Amino acid sequence: MNISVLIPAYQPDERLIALVRDLIVEHFNILIVDDGSTPECQYIFENLEQSNHCTVIHHPCNQGKGSALKTGMRELLKHDEVSGCVMADADGQHLVEDIKHVSQALNQHPETLVLGCRNFNDSKVPLKSQLGNKITRAITRVLIGQKVSDTQTGLRGLSRDSMAKMIDLPGEHYEFEMSMLLNAKKLNIPIHEVLIHTVYINENVGSHFNPVKDSYLIYKQIFRFAIASSLSSIIDLGLFRILYQLFRVFNISQSIMIATVIARAVSSIFNFSANRNTVFKNSGNLKKQLIGYYTLAFVIMMLSWLLVAYFDNILAIDIIWVKLAIDSFLFLLSFTVQKKLIFRKI
Repeated sequence: MNISVLIPAYQPDERLIALVRDLIVEHFNILIVDDGSTPECQYIFENLEQSNHCTVIHHPCNQGKGSALKTGMRELLKHDEVSGCVMADADGQHLVEDIKHVSQALNQHPETLVLGCRNFNDSKVPLKSQLGNKITRAITRVLIGQKVSDTQTGLRGLSRDSMAKMIDLPGEHYEFEMSMLLNAKKLNIPIHEVLIHTVYINENVGSHFNPVKDSYLIYKQIFRFAIASSLSSIIDLGLFRILYQLFRVFNISQSIMIATVIARAVSSIFNFSANRNTVFKNSGNLKKQLIGYYTLAFVIMMLSWLLVAYFDNILAIDIIWVKLAIDSFLFLLSFTVQKKLIFRKI
């Protein structure tokens, strides 16, 4: 395979020049996408443009890492001789030998998305990166049904065919890399991992990743789902508390079951509308979505009722806390089923 190295760059320093020179020695062709860097950084790109086997494309303004990667892939796909690419970061965290390793793996497994994965048990890894990766690993495993060791890695390999499939995925910033993982299975692109060196420079302070803004962009769908679910839970818990106390006053049997059914019926109307129109934004067949949603709601409701009734008999704590704990465990199950089945985009 004729594999090029694609490097998105925003505000790079001399480390990018050193990386490109070392890659040229290893006979790679390199494509750099300047993602709207300031004039102070242009001397670096001017230096690179003078190198053989290195091409630089400029964005007139900063558009985000995802946009830079897409620009690079579109350019590479114009050249029939290019059979794939290895995406690498410009900050010096990806060693040439690891880029070669990912390239070799892509040669051996051209049908896959090759991920260069770091060892997050390494003492060199900053605490914030360890925690961030553990959280994203857990969420990603639920969403795609596959364990990914390093969800945050920017070192990735894609064949020409895989680039063509992924180039139109949503995301213009860091969320595009997560979008690649979340859509790989749907696009029939298996994930293949290779172990790479763990390199952090000055505790990764040079990263342009904004923990708040970019985390929201990456997980905005599950955040919206959580907000909709939280509002639904407020409705559900409020009605449940009122009805449960009322039924107990009148000594109505099966008060837990009846209160659960009525409260869930009311809150589910709100939740279905919010998920369909705001979270998953899917205006597909309303009848099928309603059937699927309320089938799931019934299953979740029965699990909630049975588990709450069971633990209420053995735990000496307020029933509301029992219900809240149980419903929290059912949250991810509901999200996964709705995303993959009920509101799945064809």
